[in-house]
Amino acid sequence: MLSAALVLLCVMKSQLRLLLIPVFALGAWMLPAASLPHILISEDGKTLVVRTNDGGLIVSGSRAGRFEQKVWRAALGLSTSEAKKVTRKPFCDNYGCILHIKGKVIAHVKHPSGFYEDYRRADIVVSRLSAPDFCHEKANVIDRYSLKSRGAHSVVIKGTKSRRDDDIIINSSIPLIKRPWHRHYQKKNQ
Repeated sequence: MLSAALVLLCVMKSQLRLLLIPVFALGAWMLPAASLPHILISEDGKTLVVRTNDGGLIVSGSRAGRFEQKVWRAALGLSTSEAKKVTRKPFCDNYGCILHIKGKVIAHVKHPSGFYEDYRRADIVVSRLSAPDFCHEKANVIDRYSLKSRGAHSVVIKGTKSRRDDDIIINSSIPLIKRPWHRHYQKKNQ
């Protein structure tokens, strides 16, 4: 909305362009309402970053590279020094990690046995492995298939402490509509 109003404001020559000022103001007013994601999931599913309520990051994954973390901090609007102060590690075992954010439980499964242990209590299951069918019945699942076909994911949690799925919004970097510049994903998944 802001982009269209700005372009029309610049292109139009008549006094009608003054009518776009309220549209531009409305768009600027709505801008802070856009939610930053609470969870970021890398394209390969090995790294998961959770933005905490106090502005910090919880990084799950052994290969959470410094470059990837730096990019994600910038995307979330955190300075490096600010995020380093409050970065914490999640609770992990040999099968995966459990993270808590806004009343939701996120399971980052790293071993097939972890699905059986973690899916019962998780609202969101993330894994680079293929999740068994029973996981899809109870939780929102982002697994090998989702990551391969749709790329990196982000999750926004709207509500707090409710078990309703409509409180969780999952977005991906690759839309369902295949576009010519996504050919490398189409070739990778065939």
